[in-house]
Amino acid sequence: MSVNKGGSLKKRFMDSTHSRQRRRIRERIRLATLIRALLVALVSLIGLLGTTLPPSVAAVAKENWQAVQLPVNVFASLITINDVACPSTSECISVGTGSGAFVLISNNRGGTWQRASLPSGLNLSKGVLDALSCPSASECFAAGSRGANGNSPAVLLGSTDGGRSWQAETLPSKLGLSKGVLTALSCPSASECFAAGYRGANGNSPSVLLGSTDGGRSWQAVT
Repeated sequence: MSVNKGGSLKKRFMDSTHSRQRRRIRERIRLATLIRALLVALVSLIGLLGTTLPPSVAAVAKENWQAVQLPVNVFASLITINDVACPSTSECISVGTGSGAFVLISNNRGGTWQRASLPSGLNLSKGVLDALSCPSASECFAAGSRGANGNSPAVLLGSTDGGRSWQAETLPSKLGLSKGVLTALSCPSASECFAAGYRGANGNSPSVLLGSTDGGRSWQAVT
C-alpha cells in the first residue's frame, strides 16, 4: 500500500493556513465588537457630561449648532446661502443670492455678519454666487453667474483682503462662458485653484473646468 506523503503534507499545510485565516477573522470581529462597545459607551458619557466638557470638545461631541442672525435688513427678499468658508478660526464668509448675488463676512466666528462690497461694473443685481473657496486667510474666490437662469455670463471673483472687497477675474474668452455658470470651486493651495461649471442655460450644456496655477491671476481650460 502506497502513502501519498506529498498530498498529506499539502493538506496539513492548507488546513493550517485556513485555521490561521479563521483566527484572524475572529480576532477582527472581536476587535470591531470592542470598538463598537467603546463608541457606545463614549457617546453615552458625552450625553451625560457634554455640558461640562471644554467648549471646543463639547461643541464637536454634541454638534452644538445655533442659528445666527443675518443682516436681513439689507435684502429686499428672501435669500439663499449656497456656500460658506472659514479661512481662519474667527473669520467666515458666505455667498449666495437674494436681491442679486451677495457675499457676507463675519469676523467674530459667525456671531454677526456684514455684506461685502462687490464690483459694481459687473451688474450682479440679478446674479448668483454658487461656490466659494479660501486657500488662505486673505485670499478667496467666489464663482457663479451674472443671472440666475444661466443665460448670463459666468462670473469668477477674487479677494485678497479676506473677503472684504472683490474683483472680477478674467475668464478665457474661447470657452464660450458668455452664457453659463460656475458651480464649484476648490483651491488646494494659495497658488492652485480649480473652477467647474457649464456653458449655457442648463445642466445639459457642455461642462467646463478651469484651472489657475498663479493664485488666480490667470485661468486656463483644463483638459
